[in-house]
Amino acid sequence: MSSRMFSQQSSIGLNHLHLRLHRHCRSIDHLTQSILSMFKILFLSKITKRSFQKNPIQIAHPTTSIYSFLRMKKLNLTLLTLWFILLRNQIRSEQISLFEAAFQGECRKTSPCQQLCFDLHDGTFECACNQGYRLDLNGYSCIDEEIHQIDNDHRYHQFDPSSSSSSSSSLGTIFDKNRNRSKIFSSNQNNYFNRDDNKLGANKFYMQSIVSSSLSSSSSSSSKKTRSEFLRNKTFSSQSQSKESFIHLRKTIEENRIESNQNSAESATLPLQYSCNDVECEAGGVCVDEIKQSDREYRIRCKCPLGRGGQFCEKIIEVKQPRFKSSSYLALPTLRNAFRSLRIYIEFKPNSYNGLLLYSGQEPNLDGDFIAIILREGFVEFRMDCGMGEGIIRSDLPINLNAWNTIDIYRDGRNAWMQLNQGRQIFGHSKGLFSRITFRLETFLGGSPNISQISDRIEVNNGFEGCVRNLKINDRLYDLYNDTIDGIDIEQCRSDICKQITCLNGGYCSVIDTDQNRKQCICPLGFSGEFCEKQIELSIPQFNGSSHLQFIGLGEQETLQSELLMIIKPNHTDGLFLYNGQKMDRTGDFISLNLIDGFVEFRFDLGSGAAVIRSPERIAMNEWHTIHASRTGRQGWLRVDDQPIAMGLSLGGFQQLSLPLNLYIGGVPNLQHIHHNVQANENYHGCIQRLIINNHHLSLLKDVLSGTNIDNCQHRCQTKPCQNNGYCEPFHHQYHCRCVSNSYFGKHCEKESEPEPNPMFYGNSFLKYTGQYILDQLSGPNTIIHLNLRAFSSSGLILWFGRSSNKIGDYLSIGLNDGTINVDINLGDGNSRFILNETRIDNGQWHQLDLIRFKRKIFIQLDRLDRLSSSLTNQENSNRASIKGLIGGRSTQLNVQSALYLGGVEDTVMMTNDHYQKGFIGCISNLTLNLNNRIDLMADSDRGINIRACI
Repeated sequence: MSSRMFSQQSSIGLNHLHLRLHRHCRSIDHLTQSILSMFKILFLSKITKRSFQKNPIQIAHPTTSIYSFLRMKKLNLTLLTLWFILLRNQIRSEQISLFEAAFQGECRKTSPCQQLCFDLHDGTFECACNQGYRLDLNGYSCIDEEIHQIDNDHRYHQFDPSSSSSSSSSLGTIFDKNRNRSKIFSSNQNNYFNRDDNKLGANKFYMQSIVSSSLSSSSSSSSKKTRSEFLRNKTFSSQSQSKESFIHLRKTIEENRIESNQNSAESATLPLQYSCNDVECEAGGVCVDEIKQSDREYRIRCKCPLGRGGQFCEKIIEVKQPRFKSSSYLALPTLRNAFRSLRIYIEFKPNSYNGLLLYSGQEPNLDGDFIAIILREGFVEFRMDCGMGEGIIRSDLPINLNAWNTIDIYRDGRNAWMQLNQGRQIFGHSKGLFSRITFRLETFLGGSPNISQISDRIEVNNGFEGCVRNLKINDRLYDLYNDTIDGIDIEQCRSDICKQITCLNGGYCSVIDTDQNRKQCICPLGFSGEFCEKQIELSIPQFNGSSHLQFIGLGEQETLQSELLMIIKPNHTDGLFLYNGQKMDRTGDFISLNLIDGFVEFRFDLGSGAAVIRSPERIAMNEWHTIHASRTGRQGWLRVDDQPIAMGLSLGGFQQLSLPLNLYIGGVPNLQHIHHNVQANENYHGCIQRLIINNHHLSLLKDVLSGTNIDNCQHRCQTKPCQNNGYCEPFHHQYHCRCVSNSYFGKHCEKESEPEPNPMFYGNSFLKYTGQYILDQLSGPNTIIHLNLRAFSSSGLILWFGRSSNKIGDYLSIGLNDGTINVDINLGDGNSRFILNETRIDNGQWHQLDLIRFKRKIFIQLDRLDRLSSSLTNQENSNRASIKGLIGGRSTQLNVQSALYLGGVEDTVMMTNDHYQKGFIGCISNLTLNLNNRIDLMADSDRGINIRACI
């Protein structure tokens, strides 16, 4: 940096001197080589010896020391002129091109430097260039050194848009935004700034999304090569094959050029372009070279397949309403049963008055039969040929540009009519007598894969530009994403409506209705409001039709059996409130719960046809309802509240359900991605209070993966009635407080005193529990019960969970016979009994009892909690106070929704079918269900008879 440190006054003077010398050098290019040699000898012999003895400076490359030299000596203008000629010749031979100039100011504030900038110690700065570039003679622009050698006859370049000469090259600066700066300067002590992003200076091509690494300088180009030859031979380094290798060059002209360059009449403008060999498109994208002379934009880009976007097709995009460019198209299946008659309805928003909107036919070049809908000079034309000559129907009014239009076409034989924007029907017919059209091609929307092949036939040479949101052919409404076979250059149709609002806290704008200018903010979980400005603490989620919650899917577990229980309060008669699928292409397995016209529908498809099970009656709006749906293999049933059970059977022979995708509650992000047999047209509106899947209570807020537009449902739990950090558990319009600490109890966890004594039963006593949150813990495929007991009698019923009379049904009972524990269970296929006959517990001491059931496996254990972890394994259990067994039959569900009894029942003999004569005599405490749901024996009970405190 020492050679760059000179005074502000000298640097400014040298900068002006440089410009004068630059003009002078160009006027004496006719000097002979002999004069140059003579002055070169004179200069080196006299000047160097005198001036450099005291201050030796390396002059292997004179450009690195010229300014230090000029500070010490005042040279004759002629001698300086010859010196610069010498420099130019030496640069030509050695390809050394360093040049420096100093400017007043600081790099951060006033720098015009195109690439690099250095602050000096005297309040000035100077510009420099990256490796592979040289500083232009204006002191701040950078020129690619390798490209600069293409044409030795024209080294001073000026952009002249009016010139058409191709003999001269006008080269711009290529920016490399991603160049590794640490390789050039390893320390910030140099006050280093990269000014590439400022795009300052003259004679530039703007380059957006520049290559990820600098161009290799592998091949030295001959001066006789043209620029296109040079660029074709120019290769990228290995890193430049990345997705950032997209070239976008915009030519800009700067009016304020230095005076000497304005007189160069030989300069011309040629666009700097790179070939598609330098660009690699992902996902099967195709590189194309576009030249738009209207705005002087030149770019190489990738045409991406449907569902892909980005400069290199590296992004996965969602398309709901496709937007077409003039080079886009969508391919839909070949029309069936349309040879005689045809009805087409399209909603489209054109950005151009000309283009191909839709066509299909018999041959790829449209020889023979075909139909086509085109835009010509703002009017819609429907063309058809039944084989003997083309007929054309033209709209009487033009389309509305940049607005939504509708076109309705009906064809019957050789006759047809067309109606634009619900206006007058225009009639016409094809030539000849033939009345049928043979369709062998796909139906192409928005363009063609080879429009030049059909342009003579349809008299347009470009595709449609704009958006399409509805296409209906012969009563089939097409999904313009999932129903397509192929597509190229398709984007999602955007609207400027969302520019009118700003969504906060990570929310984003979504257009609801373009025509009515309706939009809304989609808020992340935990925020609500018109602009997602409100932070909320959720208790019971409420859905508004644009909402959903996302959970881990059902996966490959429970493939043979699925059971769902939900409590919902809808305020709209239609809406999808549960969905889990296998694929996103509208095929495969799925399971769903949906509201259709007030009826609840349970649907599932195992891969060979859907089962559709509908509730017998409509449900009331704005009221809580319990939905219970289950399937075993192909057989399914649905029960809504107290309505009769509805049953159904899926088609085919498949028995298992595979659901690898995520589970959605309250709706889905995109209804176009769900299975076509779901028949859901909108998401759910209302509240969802509870979700239990295969007897697993799913927390709608703690277990959620993500969610959008969730608000709080109006409920008594929202008032936070539970004290001392108690959890409010809703059940329909009521609630139950679950106290999280043993120090508190009571209805609202409000009591801090010692808990009520453990209840004691006297043989004619019982406690009854009907709370849904308790019943749900015991029902289903799994049951886990833990309790402590103290027995004063050798027999009696301890626990009963089952039917409320002697009717046949599922049940579970625990009791004492001869001082030993007896467990009876019936899952629907008959009673199974398990006895711990090696250990008597009627000794008046406290004992711990654990029962674990997983489907048909059961494990019972006394006083050994440390062995619970191995309860359902296949290891042998040597503990005499435990038993492991298998419940008889094939059923795996315990389906009980009546009540849980503790210590006895109303009629013990009848309820237990004479197995027990009386209730339990003793004390019971610490009843816990599913490991962590402890029951407050007194506060949670709905009824109690003959209960006293334990002695």
